[in-house]
Amino acid sequence: MKYRIGIVAGVVLSLCILSTGCGNSTNPNTSLTTIDFNGVNSVSSKSANGLSLSLSLDSTTYQPGQQVTIVIDEINTLSKTNNVSASNKWPSNNLALGIPNESTMFPFGVAFFRGDYTLLNYSTGTPLVIFNPSELYIGTPVVGPTSYSFHPSSDIVNVEGPQYSANIARQISSTITLRGYWPNHNYGAQIIQFDPGVYTVVGGDEWGSLVVIHFTFSQ
Repeated sequence: MKYRIGIVAGVVLSLCILSTGCGNSTNPNTSLTTIDFNGVNSVSSKSANGLSLSLSLDSTTYQPGQQVTIVIDEINTLSKTNNVSASNKWPSNNLALGIPNESTMFPFGVAFFRGDYTLLNYSTGTPLVIFNPSELYIGTPVVGPTSYSFHPSSDIVNVEGPQYSANIARQISSTITLRGYWPNHNYGAQIIQFDPGVYTVVGGDEWGSLVVIHFTFSQ
């Protein structure tokens, strides 16, 4: 069982990994419902194992104080069941979907950067701290999945592993909502709203796929 201690003093929770709305917890035994942005700002990348990793944002330009919502998704491009073994071959150590010491069943993660980066030079940038450093995970480490059985032409998956039931289908997709970032990883740090300028989001999965997308905060 997981136990989380989150201490936020006088600050409204400003980031959620969610399925249907901010404040909803992600239940690993339930298929998630994600937001469809209809290609407003999206990018995808196909890999040799028949999967496609995609990032979608709800806009290309945001106003000061506006929240940014992004969906990251892994889809089977094959019209048949696709059994893929976990590889743990991450293209970057900066990719995450939550606080650094919390395990996740998802085979992908994201990193945010201030500035206009590409897949050729994003590693030279310093990732923004987008997950609350005041949240701590304590408890027994969770062993990650050993394999993913993707349904035909779908992001619905039967995850297999010592701590997962292979009989339960899950949606390998996650929605992240951001209202800012933290200046550092210090416990008790206060959130900062996005400044005007260009930002870069990098998404990657454990099979080595990478995608990059950009958005702007106006003056």
